[in-house]
Amino acid sequence: MRYKFYHEVVNHIKKSLPLNYPISVRRVKTSETINGDCYLDEDKQKFLIRINKKLSQSEAVFTFLHEMGHAISWHKTDEDHGKTFGIGYAAVYRIYEKILDEYNAR
Repeated sequence: MRYKFYHEVVNHIKKSLPLNYPISVRRVKTSETINGDCYLDEDKQKFLIRINKKLSQSEAVFTFLHEMGHAISWHKTDEDHGKTFGIGYAAVYRIYEKILDEYNAR
């Protein structure tokens, strides 16, 4: 599988950081300038994280980590990339580092 590590990261982090709503992550075709986005679909009561399908595996992983930071900090502040986002992103990144250590130890 071409994006095996990406899928491992997504699945592990989704299990490790349960949120108030389920999370759906999809690789999609987006404009050249958008790597990913995150929004809360209030009708379906779930987060949707979309990652540009043209990104390499490592770019997709880092974009996913970034968008998970948004999901964690959702509705906690009006700032898009402020302190609350930074705290959420750091929590996601710490889990990623553990995944990376485990993956490299194989």
